[in-house]
Amino acid sequence: MSKHDLNCTVVLPSNKIGGGNRVLVCIAEQTSLNGGKASIFYIEHENGLLQLTDTQNTKIRSRNESLSAFILAAISLSKAIRMNKSVTTVIVSDPILSIFSFIYRNKRVVRYVQSDDYMLFDCNPKAGPLAKRGYRLLFLISQRYKYHSVIFNSRFSQRSYLRTHRGCKHKDEKYIIHPPVFTAHCNAARAAPPPKNGPRICVVTSAHIRKGFDYLTQIIEQTTHKNARFLVVSQDTFDYTHPAISYAKPRDDGEYVQCLNSCSIILNTSRFEGFGLPLLEGMAFGLVPISVKHEGLEEYHSGNNILLIDGVSDFDHAISALTCENTYKKASQLAINTAKRFDVDTFFGKIKKILE
Repeated sequence: MSKHDLNCTVVLPSNKIGGGNRVLVCIAEQTSLNGGKASIFYIEHENGLLQLTDTQNTKIRSRNESLSAFILAAISLSKAIRMNKSVTTVIVSDPILSIFSFIYRNKRVVRYVQSDDYMLFDCNPKAGPLAKRGYRLLFLISQRYKYHSVIFNSRFSQRSYLRTHRGCKHKDEKYIIHPPVFTAHCNAARAAPPPKNGPRICVVTSAHIRKGFDYLTQIIEQTTHKNARFLVVSQDTFDYTHPAISYAKPRDDGEYVQCLNSCSIILNTSRFEGFGLPLLEGMAFGLVPISVKHEGLEEYHSGNNILLIDGVSDFDHAISALTCENTYKKASQLAINTAKRFDVDTFFGKIKKILE
């Protein structure tokens, strides 16, 4: 990988290993490893396992998982960024943290949009009507801050953002910067072995209602492939138990890749993804992707490189097709070839142009 002489600070809403967090952490860590200066400001939670190394980190402890505790921590974190004289350029993605970025308006702020942020609390039973209206109003206000730049991880995220801010100047494709497969350095891409005694299926998810864990349990309970085994990779803890399911909480990219490489298929059950990085990371290691349809897929779904499903019967048909060794090998190689398009150097080249 070429040298990336960037200087930047990234801001995280937690120390959990979520897709959006991993993109920002990798920006900081790769910047540091390749000659630039980087730091991470984040809100620490008890159940967060994200390992932050090779950078200068500042954390604010959140007393619990409530929205009020998060907001207080976000304000404190924003003040710490403002007061830190070594911080010049800040990349913030989380929509709530972005609302408070006016506190450090003395810095160059880049907003990296990774989802439909306006719909953040939709389908969330923890947020009442008043909280949703208040958040949406503040979000609309935050869109009109004077950012150094606004960038997007996909066309879907850009469309969603522009839908509520038509006056935004960042409408060109150059502001769309797809996340790369950061885990490629952990292990060479390989053709995963075809399933023989029953497929082992990786599912990277969280407890958020939009991530589709209920759909996963439906598949497990109703699938005709009773020999299928599911490995759920998540920072959250689930009460659901079944002989076909096991759970993993990887502490770093190395353990995460071990989880991927122990499986032959990666399944996405979320219908709401800004990009869907875990699916692409699985594809990089030869796992055949099966996914419900979401708009973020348009960035890398073409032809038959991803098996789309909409119900348990579709899942069963996909698994049946992959029991053919030749079909599986072709699908695995197609997945690898797709993931190769999203490389680190291209990503940092675009980031560098934005930060200049």
